[in-house]
Amino acid sequence: MKSRLIILDPNNAQDLRKPALSLSSRALKKGAAIHSLESSFAKVDSRARAVDSMDCRATASAVSRNDDKNAANKKVDSRIFDKNAQNVVSQNAARRQDFAIFDKNAKNVSKQPKDSRICDDKSLLCECVQGRILGVCNCSTREAIKDLSRKAESTSQAATPPNISIIVPVFNTQPYITRCLQSLITQTLRDIEIIIVDDCGSDGAMEIARSFATRDPRIHILRNPTNLGLLHTRCVGASLAQGEYILYVDSDDYIKPNLCELAYKSASQSQADMVVFGSECKGFYRYVYQPKGSMIYTGSALSKLIFPTRSKFSPYLWNKLYKRELIARADSIISRVAGPITLAEDLLKAFVLLHLSSTAITLPEKLYIYCANASSSTSSCKDRAQSRAKALEDIGAYGKVAEALALCARELAPCDRELYGKLDKILRYLVLCKKAQASHYVKNMCASLFVWFRIESLAKILLYLLSFGKIVR
Repeated sequence: MKSRLIILDPNNAQDLRKPALSLSSRALKKGAAIHSLESSFAKVDSRARAVDSMDCRATASAVSRNDDKNAANKKVDSRIFDKNAQNVVSQNAARRQDFAIFDKNAKNVSKQPKDSRICDDKSLLCECVQGRILGVCNCSTREAIKDLSRKAESTSQAATPPNISIIVPVFNTQPYITRCLQSLITQTLRDIEIIIVDDCGSDGAMEIARSFATRDPRIHILRNPTNLGLLHTRCVGASLAQGEYILYVDSDDYIKPNLCELAYKSASQSQADMVVFGSECKGFYRYVYQPKGSMIYTGSALSKLIFPTRSKFSPYLWNKLYKRELIARADSIISRVAGPITLAEDLLKAFVLLHLSSTAITLPEKLYIYCANASSSTSSCKDRAQSRAKALEDIGAYGKVAEALALCARELAPCDRELYGKLDKILRYLVLCKKAQASHYVKNMCASLFVWFRIESLAKILLYLLSFGKIVR
């Protein structure tokens, strides 16, 4: 397609449609063509001004000779000539404005930010500037530009950080992962991202996860090079999170549809480092802290979130929403711990997070569903021999956690010695409970009462005695 430009010749006012310049898209792509156009426009302006000046001189001369007939004719010609000249000048100005934007490298004519694209459709040059289409386009080219604009808009929206990043570590949870992911993609808060981290499991859980990812672009899948354990797998997922806040969801659990909406609303209004919400345990009993209302905790009072009473302990990470900056600071310390950590990983990270947090707010709604998993590493074994072997393995795991806790305390120095002492006492208590499962049940359980006195421990001893040693908890 060619463009035609009309140039006036001052020596021949009747010749108003002499073709002056023919442009194609290939010529326009080169900067030389742009410079040539600008020179032509300058000539047009100067010639138009010369014509206008000459017309004025002719009109004055006619009046001075009192030639009414010639003067009238000249005035008519002058009006026509002047009108044509003004039209040409206005057209030239409009064309100069359009062509000046075509190439941002041509003398930097246009100073406004723009996104230039050459649409090679029947040799047409188009440009999309801030959502507007400039240039000469046919219908198919306009549709192509609109597609580019829509893609740019969607890319811009995708670049906006989501409200919440949900981290889902996956390891051999095929029977439960569908229920988990379904609860995530149906959240009432839509502006979320879901980061699934494969910790090198051996079942078909990740096949299910990939099928979800093909249907929902908010799902991203990562894979660890080796099995890292839950603690470090969460760190891997959080390192790639873009959300304002981070939520941890175990792949064998699920959440209520309005969890993200309620937690994000509370967090954005209070600007707290953490939002603690209620939860339910299904399939077994486990004590988890349940907020009684909406309250704000600061300073040393934050420890009540994991130690509600002297005999209650709730260090879990999955019943809280965290600021991403807080998690990044905590993970910079946790990453120095040698892995994998297979037990009490929540205890270790809760210790670090409480030191780095300044405020927390609670929600009384029960929004997280914690479910029993028969294949979980913390589940009971089928027979007594397996139970003893597992107990000895867990004793070694708790020993690693104790070493990691001491390392984190040094990194956080000066740390809260009282909080550190409580967590260390809990680890010693857990080790004695595992020793009781391996051998000498009554002796080791009684010893645990001197470390941390709990009614639950007395109940376990009584149950063991009444069952003549058949029930070991």
